[in-house]
Amino acid sequence: MKYHPITDTIDLQASQRDILDTHEFKSVYPTLSEYLDSFEQQGIPAKNDLKQLLNFLVTGLSNAKGTQSRFRNEAERFTLFCWREREKSVLDTKLEDIKLYIDWIWSPPKTLIADTTISSRFKYRPNSDIRVVNPEWRPFVHRTPKANRKIESLIAPGKASSTKHAYKISQTSLRIHMHH
Repeated sequence: MKYHPITDTIDLQASQRDILDTHEFKSVYPTLSEYLDSFEQQGIPAKNDLKQLLNFLVTGLSNAKGTQSRFRNEAERFTLFCWREREKSVLDTKLEDIKLYIDWIWSPPKTLIADTTISSRFKYRPNSDIRVVNPEWRPFVHRTPKANRKIESLIAPGKASSTKHAYKISQTSLRIHMHH
């Protein structure tokens, strides 16, 4: 797998960080361990990068889940970009790498874009504490812009989310027609 998630859920990041340098890590995160080892063999200190990232996510952010998710997603994408596209540690990046990253996120390869939101990066192996990669995970998700979603909900009144908007429109229409 060319791109593999490297951070677990917000609730599990502290324990992921705590076992990163132990033998337990390889047992709990077998696919991630292999992924990190592949970079280590190329001279990229991936485990150290991940440790720094997890330290930041666990101790450096507010407890707001939305903020944590946004930072995690962006930091994870940047880390993966550094390792895969630039073949270097995050700590060795220069201004040119950041410029290239910006270009990359503006136009990511289609194979890195999921059509729908993937709920989990890792899944438990049945009847165990072993966390394996969700093969559907991608670093990017194609999201319809909010304005388009609102328009779609108005056009498709059969959807549950559109009922409220349809009601608002009918109330507005009723007021307009009554005043004319």
